[in-house]
Amino acid sequence: MSHISLGLFFAGTATAAAASQPTVSVSVDAAGGAEPFPHNWQRSFGSGHALLATRADWQAQLKRAVAEIGLRGVRMHGLLDDDMSVMLDAHTYSWYNVDKVFDFLVAEGVTPIVELSFMPSAIAANKEAYSFANRGGYKGLNSPPSDYNAWYDLIHALGTHLVARYGVGEVSRWSFEVWNEMWGMPYPTAYVPLYNASARALKAVHPSLIVGGPSSANLADIPELIADAAALGVPLDFVSSHHYPSDPSCSHAGPHAGKAECFSLDVLAAAAVATNASKPFYLTEYKDGLQGGPGTGFGGRHGDTAYAAAFVVHTLPRLTSLDLVSWWTFSDIFEENWMIGKPFYGGFGLLTIDGVAKPAYRAFELLAGAGTRRLTAVTVDDAAPGYMNESTISAFATLGDARGVGDALQIFVANFGPEEGASPAPWAPVPRNVSLSLAGVHAKGAMLRRIDDATTAPYDAWAKLGSPPYPTAAQVEAVAAASQMSEEWLPLEAAVEVEGPLARAVFEVPAYGVAHLTIAAA
Repeated sequence: MSHISLGLFFAGTATAAAASQPTVSVSVDAAGGAEPFPHNWQRSFGSGHALLATRADWQAQLKRAVAEIGLRGVRMHGLLDDDMSVMLDAHTYSWYNVDKVFDFLVAEGVTPIVELSFMPSAIAANKEAYSFANRGGYKGLNSPPSDYNAWYDLIHALGTHLVARYGVGEVSRWSFEVWNEMWGMPYPTAYVPLYNASARALKAVHPSLIVGGPSSANLADIPELIADAAALGVPLDFVSSHHYPSDPSCSHAGPHAGKAECFSLDVLAAAAVATNASKPFYLTEYKDGLQGGPGTGFGGRHGDTAYAAAFVVHTLPRLTSLDLVSWWTFSDIFEENWMIGKPFYGGFGLLTIDGVAKPAYRAFELLAGAGTRRLTAVTVDDAAPGYMNESTISAFATLGDARGVGDALQIFVANFGPEEGASPAPWAPVPRNVSLSLAGVHAKGAMLRRIDDATTAPYDAWAKLGSPPYPTAAQVEAVAAASQMSEEWLPLEAAVEVEGPLARAVFEVPAYGVAHLTIAAA
């Protein structure tokens, strides 16, 4: 048996809070086998309504997300809204703004999920049913068409134009999703005819075009649409829905509401319904919750802090069996009930309106570099699990780089528990010391990167500046500097000879913290 040095090192100084809790043991065996680790979270990120995609700042942020977090697709509302000037009257179409949006996306190599919404006023049955009371520039009408044949003609004309402009090879890579969350389109009375017309119109353009739905809230109407599409003989190429930890099935009562992993279990159960019908499953909206909070009207302050980052690293490894997951949203350049210009307003985005990376953005940055193989021999042993008898500490490890090259070992650790509004039994994690045992690899040290509210704290930096609603360029720069992850090299120290490749490390993970270790081979 080979002999190597065992290194025992401590990363930083333990806080009293961490020291007062039993140490959590995380064991990783690099020789224990691996399974595929698809980066399905990169296939799509959400945005606001489509007209925003014509803005220079929106486009700059998307290009940055492509480069830094590996964004490969985007989904947005309102492609057919009157603010996009698509239908000048019931018989006249204009694709100028549509082309502006898709020309940019195609040039950047971004594959859209084309949400077919909302209803142009020229063919709306209810011309007053606006999504957000017709405030600002958002003109989404939540109404069935006055004539489903007119909707068919619109979708057929759209599909025909897109294929003519970008080619069937390109457009057949896109996914066309019918509507959004049944807004003004109750299931089945209004939605099923809308889906029927949409699917038939697109397939009439070219049979390779991909269409699906129901794009429902809280994982609703999935088996119903599968059955209804089959009964009508209409194609259903994928099944899509949305879920948030704040949805009633997790925050109040549902089949998994009493379990620590309610969100993931709900999503996997819905995906199984699609899989049993031989359909891909797209989770086209999710994030750390919409539970809001004081002074917010959107996602809540948790989305601006390390809470969201810990949710990302804790949750996404549990959902890799899905075909696609789409975080809502990549940017706070967003409009619903007016456009908010203030930084850190509890918005859904990973980037503030000024382009400051929030902690969750940093989490996606880490995941973008994860390997494409996940080790199967990773265990967490917590003598004081606390949250629904499970540990708030979770861990996984990958091999290789994001291209599948090499055998570099990375270890991801998160300390997460859902807050009030995201669980009937909210649980705030406490700082924990983690004892990592690493077997099967000769290691000389590790690069440790951290995300937590002490080291990656743009919100606090902004608050210390007096929470300026319109920060200067210098203030934005200062806040952006506070959004960086900390990095430190951890050499193996206090070496002794042991039997077999083995190394150990002890480090603290604060509440809602993320720790990422890149192991350097000896």
